[in-house]
Amino acid sequence: MTAHVVAAVLAGGCDVIVTYNVRDFPAEALSPLGLRALQPDDFLMEVAAADPDGAVAAVRSMVAAKKYPPRTMEEELEGLRINMLDRFADFIERALGSR
Repeated sequence: MTAHVVAAVLAGGCDVIVTYNVRDFPAEALSPLGLRALQPDDFLMEVAAADPDGAVAAVRSMVAAKKYPPRTMEEELEGLRINMLDRFADFIERALGSR
């Protein structure tokens, strides 16, 4: 386990470590501290489940804010997929298709 990351998470009052490298943060070591480690796609899906409209609004806002260079929603979704955020990209795509 990477102690400095755990210390920073605890000092920041957080309860989730978001990392692609969850193997370095085993549940049996984190749970006594009230922490857990999640892959980024899993974390974003939890956020989306808790506030679907807020998740969609956040992605729309992010796309709108990108000016140099500007990006379309399709480009943003592809960027999410390139960064291994497939389930979240699919969620956003489905949500936008139903609006």
